[in-house]
Amino acid sequence: EDNELDNKYTMYSVDLGGRGDTKIYNKLVETSYQEQAKPIMDLVRKIKTRDENAKVILVGHSLGVSIINRIELDDKQNLISGYVLISGNTNSDLGKARWYNFISNNIIGNLFIGESMKKANKEVWKMSKELEPTDLVWKNVNKPVTYIQAKEDKIVNPKNLDYMISLNNSNIKVVELKKGDHFIVWNSFDIISNEINEIFQKINK
Repeated sequence: EDNELDNKYTMYSVDLGGRGDTKIYNKLVETSYQEQAKPIMDLVRKIKTRDENAKVILVGHSLGVSIINRIELDDKQNLISGYVLISGNTNSDLGKARWYNFISNNIIGNLFIGESMKKANKEVWKMSKELEPTDLVWKNVNKPVTYIQAKEDKIVNPKNLDYMISLNNSNIKVVELKKGDHFIVWNSFDIISNEINEIFQKINK
């Protein structure tokens, strides 16, 4: 919660399919990023229908970043004005399963993890394949993008920081936090709040 952001902007929060209050049927979790993107873009279209001049930015954390990759790829109408990406995978190579996913995926390991972790693990196994079509999406992006990650992130590979820098795109700002973990969206929200404000300043010039 951020009262300053609440006072400045209209904010919406969208659950991933199978998480929070958003139910899906006949499967544990939705692993298709194209399917996960649909309710987000439906909301964006409703906002733009009510006010065609509305400036919409998306803020995504962790898996939300990977889904935003797909959204940017499919946003042919240019409905999104900018992005704040937090601690997420930005290409298929960096989105490959890590050692703990292999442990969790076997029968014995699966017995010792809860429902939430089972869902997360299933999502990770599909991640690299789902990211492949979006591998070049940020290279030529022509809207403001800020990527934020802590160097000590143990869940998402911090090499995403290096990758986003390597694209050498002036529209991309990379914020590397020397301290913090994967959950900076909660414990460093003052930094994230500042970056959200900065994106809006850029798009409203």
